[in-house]
Amino acid sequence: MPRAPRKKPTHTLPAERLSEQQAGDLAALRRMLQASSGTFSLSFALCHDPALQQSLIQELRAEFPKILVVPLPETVRDVFHHVHAIVPPEVPDAIFILGMESSIPFEGDLQPAIAALNSSREQWERFHCPIVFWLADYALARLARHAPDFWRYRSHQFEFIPDDASLEKAKLESFPGYAMIDS
Repeated sequence: MPRAPRKKPTHTLPAERLSEQQAGDLAALRRMLQASSGTFSLSFALCHDPALQQSLIQELRAEFPKILVVPLPETVRDVFHHVHAIVPPEVPDAIFILGMESSIPFEGDLQPAIAALNSSREQWERFHCPIVFWLADYALARLARHAPDFWRYRSHQFEFIPDDASLEKAKLESFPGYAMIDS
C-alpha cells in the first residue's frame, strides 16, 4: 500500500540554534527516514543537549507523524524486548529510542543492556522501519566498544553536538563558590 506524501519540513528550530554541521546531519536524517521507509535500518544520533534533542524530534515528527518515540525506563536490561512489547502492529515511520544512558554505566565492564543488544542484533530486523538510538557520546562509545556486532549493523550516524562557539560561551559561565573552576 503506497504511503501518503510527506509534509514539507517545517523548520521549527531557529536557524541560529543549529550549526552548519547539525543542519547537514538533520537533512541527512530526513533523507534516511524517507529512503528507509518500510525497511529496517539502524542509526545512531549523538546529541548531548536534551532540549535540542526534543526540538529535533518534534520537527521530525511534524514531517513524519508516525515516528514512535520510546523513552526507556531506567536501567532497562533488554532494550529489544522492551521496544518489541510496545510497538503497535502498524509499522511506524521510524522508532526513536531515548534514554539508554541510564542503562549504560559510565565506567566498568559489566554492561548487561549492551550485552543484550549485541545478542539481539538480528532480531531488530523484524521492525520494518528505521531504528534510531539517540545517545550521549560516552554511551555511544561504550556501545561501540562493548557491542561490536550490534555496532556493525548500523547504517548511519548523525551528530548534533555543540560547535566551538558554544564551548567558548560555556567557558565564560561563572561557577559561584568554586574559585578553582571560576578562575
